[in-house]
Amino acid sequence: SARTAFLFRGGAGVPAPRSAFEETLDRVEALLGSHPEGPFFMGRGFGAVDCAWAPFLERYAVQLPLMHSGLRVRDRARRPRLGDWFEAMEAQVPSYASRVQGSAHTWAAVLASAGYGNAGNARAYQTPEVLPSMADNQTWLKFSHGRSGMGRTPKEEVAMRMWRNREALVRDGTSKCTARSMSTDVVDRALRLCVHSLTLESDLGENAEEAEASITGMLVESFTPTEMLDVVAVMNFNIRRVCVPRDMGNLPARQWELYLATISKLAEGLAE
Repeated sequence: SARTAFLFRGGAGVPAPRSAFEETLDRVEALLGSHPEGPFFMGRGFGAVDCAWAPFLERYAVQLPLMHSGLRVRDRARRPRLGDWFEAMEAQVPSYASRVQGSAHTWAAVLASAGYGNAGNARAYQTPEVLPSMADNQTWLKFSHGRSGMGRTPKEEVAMRMWRNREALVRDGTSKCTARSMSTDVVDRALRLCVHSLTLESDLGENAEEAEASITGMLVESFTPTEMLDVVAVMNFNIRRVCVPRDMGNLPARQWELYLATISKLAEGLAE
């Protein structure tokens, strides 16, 4: 399933027909309806059946709308029980949203890669829709409680992971970021600024204006106007680099993407 072979037919890279996916989703809705007390497949409690369906349904939610325009998996008007299931997985199963769930950008990238099912013909797809998550910091606290070496919040987890993997991040940013040729020093400073931003008391979610002002100040102090486009390139490269959930769970990954994209936007505005 890593290369989504089950989405294609005939070995020629042709997507399965929309009607086949619609039928499958309607059958899933009926299965969920067989236990009307819900929201999970076997009723009120999360179980093995949910574990079996989750990898397919979360990919469907991202990939099917990219293959068939207008085919929305999380369509509450048509499939309310499936909508309840997605929300329950995110809100009631902390380990799922915090570590197991993949991200929209990762599943879109997998779909576009040359692999099994698409006959080696990679396709460029539009940017996937990133739906709001029912998971929040409280979800993360429930997951991380009692686990050593984890951040207290999703953004603190990102900062810790960046710091622990700093040598690899700098090495890859220097050698694989082909948008611009830049020094190890610039890549290192850009990533350190990102870690510092993640540890600020102000938060891009709740205090966005204050946080952006602090990040802008750090950019001006740390980089010349001509280096700002290097910062943009480093941030954009790393947004694409992360694979969710291989590298981190979806909750931390949302913070990763938010902070790197914000730093990229601010640096671009300061570029000479």
